[in-house]
Amino acid sequence: MHRTFHTALLGTAAVIALGSIITAAGITATADPRLTAFFLWGASRPSAGSSPVAAAPVVAAPIRVLTIGDSIMNGFGLNKADAWPGLLATANGWNLTSLACDGAGFLAPGSPDECGNTFGAVIRSAAVTDSDLHPDLIIIEGSSNDFGQSDPELLAATLSALADLRSEFPDAEIIGLSTVWSESEPPSQLADINSQMQRAVTAVGGHYLDIAQPFSEQPQFLQDDDVHPTAAGQQVLATAIQTAITTDQHATDAVHK
Repeated sequence: MHRTFHTALLGTAAVIALGSIITAAGITATADPRLTAFFLWGASRPSAGSSPVAAAPVVAAPIRVLTIGDSIMNGFGLNKADAWPGLLATANGWNLTSLACDGAGFLAPGSPDECGNTFGAVIRSAAVTDSDLHPDLIIIEGSSNDFGQSDPELLAATLSALADLRSEFPDAEIIGLSTVWSESEPPSQLADINSQMQRAVTAVGGHYLDIAQPFSEQPQFLQDDDVHPTAAGQQVLATAIQTAITTDQHATDAVHK
């Protein structure tokens, strides 16, 4: 049984902030009123078919969002606030907890200076050590750090990590994101990793979103290593993720369950 979500008015500041992300990235997204409910759950959830915008202002608790991913989500080489989770949190008033870890994947252990563990281990550790962690929404991404791993082992690890997420946070909505690649043609294994993510997140009642490859033939959005996004590249990612949530019926329907 998923948590009952709530809506609030979309504040002027959030509209301006989210709009600035879209403008800075040079990408146009069509507004969808359901995005209000998804990004800004508040004091009372509308019934199916009703408007997600409240008739009068209400004081709403911020949505609690947990993100799990690798160095791209972590804003490698940048201030963490400039990574896409921070951008969307600032724009929408999220209460954000990021468990992103440089070098991590479903099988790849993260940097010893950060988590030193796989996504699954990070999830289990956070659930044990942070008793106040009660996310409304969880966003987990695939990672190119898992390239070269055995497909059966990687699938097992991905299924296990998503099962742990559902077990530890049974009331949260879960979104799995496709793996981000650079400006070049992605390796063939990327499609396998994305397929495994889709299978695993669907198995626990979550929603898979394919954000395609925002940096394809766009090297200007990558740092000199041709892997990690620049600050402008993180804005591109923020817009791609926001647009995917807005336009994907499964993701928006999650709000109205």
